[in-house]
Amino acid sequence: MIFLAVPGWAADTKTPPSKPVPTQGTSAEQDKAIEAAIRAKLAKSKIGKDGFAIRVQGGVAYWEGNTSVVQHKGAATRMAKAAGARMVVNNITVSDAAKQKAALHTVTMVFPEQEFSEAEAARRTAQRYGTAHHELTLSGNDMLARLSEAVGALDQPSMDGINSYFVSWAARQAGLKVALSGLGSDELFGGYASFRDTSRVARLPTP
Repeated sequence: MIFLAVPGWAADTKTPPSKPVPTQGTSAEQDKAIEAAIRAKLAKSKIGKDGFAIRVQGGVAYWEGNTSVVQHKGAATRMAKAAGARMVVNNITVSDAAKQKAALHTVTMVFPEQEFSEAEAARRTAQRYGTAHHELTLSGNDMLARLSEAVGALDQPSMDGINSYFVSWAARQAGLKVALSGLGSDELFGGYASFRDTSRVARLPTP
């Protein structure tokens, strides 16, 4: 079972290629008004602490600077648009540490019994999608030691609930607080052999 977790918005870590920006569209007075509106918002915002440089020309807002918070880059773009900028050129650089923190993470349980472990498949999946992958080994003794705790956390009886408890615990050990479970994929994609058997049974002649 693999959990996917996204601590931040990875989309904000990439700056699209620069495109020619038209410099005509607003007057100097309008540019000053837009820039003043942006600066007023910036002074009241958390991103103001990053010390970004902002200028407006031809209705286009230009951002420059550095940040260690991924979301601040996207917030700067939204702020300029809300202030009236018709276009935004965002050249804010996000630190490598912030990008790593915002990367997509995957978590899987690993079992000492190789015949039950999906570790290798999980590793291939993580490598294919370039995730920051975490594995937590769970032995039979480990599971028994925490079984009462897992059962106590159930809303209703369910074996999947116990699975979810342990992989959620693994995600928390990896420092993650929000995750998406892979539960339901077998139902969605017909992964169980019983689904194939059902279609065969349906083709049998009825008396």
